[in-house]
Amino acid sequence: MLIFKNKKGTDVELSNTEVYLVEELLGYFLPNKSKSSAINENWNFVSKSNKVQHFHSKTKKELLYTLEKQVNKEYVKLKQHFGIVTELN
Repeated sequence: MLIFKNKKGTDVELSNTEVYLVEELLGYFLPNKSKSSAINENWNFVSKSNKVQHFHSKTKKELLYTLEKQVNKEYVKLKQHFGIVTELN
């Protein structure tokens, strides 16, 4: 079961949502507000664990769906930076 914890932004760090699997930190996600981001790269997930990989998505719903698929070791295509698409399982 995934657990989400919102973190407030600071002078050093943007606000984001940390994702835990039980008590292990998998990573965090946040909206991409950069003007230089690729088209449809609206949300970014940054991995902090070997269990999941980093990726980006168009919507928050798509991001959560992709993350759930990775955790459950189901087939999923990850959209990564520079147009790279990674297929898992």
